[in-house]
Amino acid sequence: MSGPKVAPSIAVPPVTIRPEFLEPAKAACWLGWCQRRLRWRQERVRMFGREYDCRRLVAFAAEAGLRYRYSGTEHIGYGLPRPLSVLVKRVNLMLGTVFDSVLLTRYRSGNDQLGWHADGEPDLGPEPDLAVISLGVPRTLAFRTATKPRLAVRYRLEAGSLLHMGAGTLSVWQHSVPAERSSGERISLGFRQLRWP
Repeated sequence: MSGPKVAPSIAVPPVTIRPEFLEPAKAACWLGWCQRRLRWRQERVRMFGREYDCRRLVAFAAEAGLRYRYSGTEHIGYGLPRPLSVLVKRVNLMLGTVFDSVLLTRYRSGNDQLGWHADGEPDLGPEPDLAVISLGVPRTLAFRTATKPRLAVRYRLEAGSLLHMGAGTLSVWQHSVPAERSSGERISLGFRQLRWP
């Protein structure tokens, strides 16, 4: 894993990584569960007047009635499946967060990717925390500052790792999952808070 495990200064994003949040056997079980039990869909994006398939699949789970909107896409929560509900509670207990939804992204090979973005949707509130559990083959999560001169840092996320983007990360840093040479599959579980007091 490259980059610091805890990044407290402005020179690197305020990110904390717990490399073995899920032990290897449990991470493998979770990968299989996500592959078999979730309803995956391919989103489309409009660029330069044309629509294209996104190079990844997504699934969404949230408490009933919660909505998450981004880039012209809307997800609606119909309740968290029990295994995911237990995992959300465990993440919240570890991080002191109140996540209530999970956006899962499935990278079928190294060709699947996610471009630069900052998760700045109003549904997430003004200074959101985000957390990601990685399953499957290791992939790189890249960060860069939103403004120039750009600073950049990369983290190699192993199966079972938990990465936490603390409050303030998304107002300064963008992140991406770049394409790379990889024959395996990765699924990321992105934890978010959509219900606000």
